[in-house]
Amino acid sequence: MRSTIAFPNLFGGLELSVSRVAFKIGRFEVYWYGLLIAIAVCLAVVLVLMAAKKYGINEDDLLNICLIGIITGVISARLLYVLGRLDQEWTFADILNVRDGGMSIFGALIGGFIATAIYCKIKKINFLKLADLVVPYIALAQAIGRWGNFINKEAYGVPVKPSSILSSLAMTSMKIGGNIAGSIEEELYKLGLVDATLVANVNGNTFDYIGVHPTFFYESVLNLTLFLVLILVARNGKYFYGRSLCIYMASYGLYRFFIEGIRIDPLYLFNTDIKLSRLIALVSAIFFGTMLILISILRAKDKKLFMKSLIDEEEIQVGQSDYKDLLTDKDTYIPNNDIEVEIEKDKEEILHTDLEEASKESESVDK
Repeated sequence: MRSTIAFPNLFGGLELSVSRVAFKIGRFEVYWYGLLIAIAVCLAVVLVLMAAKKYGINEDDLLNICLIGIITGVISARLLYVLGRLDQEWTFADILNVRDGGMSIFGALIGGFIATAIYCKIKKINFLKLADLVVPYIALAQAIGRWGNFINKEAYGVPVKPSSILSSLAMTSMKIGGNIAGSIEEELYKLGLVDATLVANVNGNTFDYIGVHPTFFYESVLNLTLFLVLILVARNGKYFYGRSLCIYMASYGLYRFFIEGIRIDPLYLFNTDIKLSRLIALVSAIFFGTMLILISILRAKDKKLFMKSLIDEEEIQVGQSDYKDLLTDKDTYIPNNDIEVEIEKDKEEILHTDLEEASKESESVDK
C-alpha cells in the first residue's frame, strides 16, 4: 500500500508516493525501515575495518566487537523503547516484533558501548581508542537510518508556524487536492494539537494543509555534519583518546535535546511526563561536554595555551609539564622536535659521563 508525503512549500510543491515495502521474497515483505538500517550498519562496519589500520586494532577483534555491539545494541534499543512506552500493554511476542519499528538509538548506544567496554577489558584493548575509531561511522549510520522514519511517516514534530523560517520544509501526509486528511493530520488531531474543524477543512479556505516539522530530516542532516566533523578530528594526530567520543556524545546529545522538544512521539520515563530521550540527551551533552572542556583545558596548560602563559608570559615546554604522562598518548603524541633532540643529547652526555667515570674507577681498582 502506497501513501503520499508532500512538502507543499518546497520546490513549488513536492509530492512523493512511498511504500513501506521495499521488495518481497515470496510472501515475506522486506520493509524500507529495516533495509536502510541494515545498509547503514554494513557500511559503517566496512568503513571501520578500512580505518582500523591507523589505530592498530586487530581486524578479528573488530569483527567480534561489531557483532557483539550490533546484537546487544538491537536488544537494548528495543528494551529502552518498551520502557518508554509503559502506557501500552506488551506481550513477549510484541517485544520481539521489531519489524514495525520501535527502537531507541540511545538504547543501542548504551547497550553497544557497555558490551564493547566489557570485551575490551577482557581482551586488554584501549576502549577509548576503539570508541574514537567507530563513532564517526555511527553518526553516518544514523544519518542514513533516519530515512526509514521518513518512509514510515514517523519521528516528525509539531505543526510548523507559517511565519517560521523552517516553513518551507514543512511536510504533510494528506493528498494534495483531496478533502480527507492523511495519517499525520489524524495523529495531530488525536494528540489535541489541531481541532476537528481544522482537520475537516484541511483543504478548505482556512488552510491548504497542516505542515509539521520533519524532525527525522533535521537529525539526519545534523548527523551527517557531525560525521564530517569527526572525520576531520580523526585526521589530527594531536589528540587524547576519547576526544572523538566526547565530541560525538556531547554534540548528539545537544541537538537531540532540542529536536526531542518538538517531536510528538517521545518516549517517557516510566509513567511520568519526563521525555526519556530528552533526559538522556541532556545528561549526555552535559557530562561529555564537561569532560571535553576540562581535559582540553588541562592539555592546553601543558601546551602553553592556558591562563598561566597569558598572565605572566612564562613559556611551558610542550610535553614537559606534570601533565604529560596523564594527558599524552604515546602513539599519537607529536612532540616538539627541538626539545626532544635536546633531551636525547642530554641523555647521551649523561650516559657518556657515567661510562667515563666507571672506566676510571675500573682502572684505579686494577692498579
